Amino acid sequence: LFRNGFYSEALPMFRNIHRLHWANVNAYIDAAECFAKTGEPEECSKLLKELIKSLEEKMSSDDLIRTGRLFRTAGDRESALLAFQLARKHYRHGN
Repeated sequence: LFRNGFYSEALPMFRNIHRLHWANVNAYIDAAECFAKTGEPEECSKLLKELIKSLEEKMSSDDLIRTGRLFRTAGDRESALLAFQLARKHYRHGN
């Protein structure tokens, strides 16, 4: 559903993943993108903050760049900057 642009329909599935506490970085980022695309920027930002807090060590620099872009889309410039800084750090350390 997500890949075909059905963001509203994909959100309930992502909510189930979140409720089960799956440690899947891409699922969290995809869910955050769904929130951004369905007009819920606060939820997008909230989910991305949770992702960084709990799974940053599993995130690649590309994951963090995508996260930063989504923070920017959600209007959270401060968190976007942090995500880009973390991306640079991960890149330098080969992640």
